Amino acid sequence: AAPYTRQPMRAFAAYRGLLRNRPLSKLLGGEFVSAIGDWLYIVGILVVIYRETGDPTLLGVFGALRTLPYVVLSIPAGIIVDRFDRRLILLVTDLARGACMLGMAVLVATDGPVVAIIALSIVAAGFSTFFYPAIGAYLPSLVRDERELGPANSAWSSLDNIGFIVGPALGGLLVATGGVTFAFVINALTFIVIAVVLWTLPPSRAGHTKPDGATAPELKTTAPDAAAPVEAGPASGDLRPIVRSLAGIGLLHFAGYAISGGIPVLTVLLATETLKAGEAATGLLNTAIGVGGVAGAVASGALVLRRR
Repeated sequence: AAPYTRQPMRAFAAYRGLLRNRPLSKLLGGEFVSAIGDWLYIVGILVVIYRETGDPTLLGVFGALRTLPYVVLSIPAGIIVDRFDRRLILLVTDLARGACMLGMAVLVATDGPVVAIIALSIVAAGFSTFFYPAIGAYLPSLVRDERELGPANSAWSSLDNIGFIVGPALGGLLVATGGVTFAFVINALTFIVIAVVLWTLPPSRAGHTKPDGATAPELKTTAPDAAAPVEAGPASGDLRPIVRSLAGIGLLHFAGYAISGGIPVLTVLLATETLKAGEAATGLLNTAIGVGGVAGAVASGALVLRRR
C-alpha cells in the first residue's frame, strides 16, 4: 500500500512546488482572475443578445460567428507566436480585448445596436485567437524544468475551470439584479489586472525557454549502457509519426470545440424557455458545467504525474 499512499503526497508536493516559482504563480493567478471575467462576459453577452432579439436562431448564428476568427486566424497566430515575444503578444491581446469589453459596456448601457455588440465580440474573439497559442508557448518558458510543465498545465486548466464556476455564478447574480452592463466592465478590469501581471514577467521567444534567473534542479544522469538496445528514431525526413500524433490531437480538439461551442448558446434557451427559470439561471447552468470541468482537471492532474 506504500506506493499508493506516496502517490498523493508526490502530487501535492509537485503542485505546491509551483508556488515557489514566482513568475509562474503570478501568471497563473492573473489568468485565474481573467478566466472569471471571461466566463462572466460570456453569460452577459448571450443574455443581452437574446433579451434584445428574442431570436434563438440569431443566438446560434452569433455562436458560429464567434468561432470564425479561430478558424481563419489560427495558423497566422501560430506563426506570429513562433517569431515574436509571447509575453508581448499576450499583453497586446489582453489590452485589446479589454478595450472591446469597454466598448460593449457602453453599447449595452446606451441601448446601442445589437449588430455593433456582436461585431465587437467577434473582434475580441480575433484577439483571443492569438492568446491561446501564446499562453501555450509561454508557460514552458516559465517552468524550471520539464517535470514542472505537466503540473503547470494542469493547474492552469483547473484554475480556468474554477473561473468557469465563479464567473457564470457572478454573471447570473448581475443579470438577476439588472446589472448586466457590469459584466463587461468587470471583464475589462480583469484584462487590466493580467496586463499588469504580464508587464512584470520575463519575455519569451522561440529558442529561449528559461526565465531570467531561473535555475533548473540538478538532474542525475547516467551513461548509456552499451549493451542496451538503441531505439531507432524516425527516418530522416519521415514526418508521418509526427503528422499522425498531431492529427489525433487535432481531431480531439475539433470534436471538443464542435460540442462545447454550442453549449453556452443552449444554456440560455434551457434556462429561459425549457426550465422557465429566467435569465439568471443561465449563470447557474454554466456554473454546473464548471464544476464538472474542475473534476476533470483534478483527475487529469493526477494522471499527468504518472510515468506513462
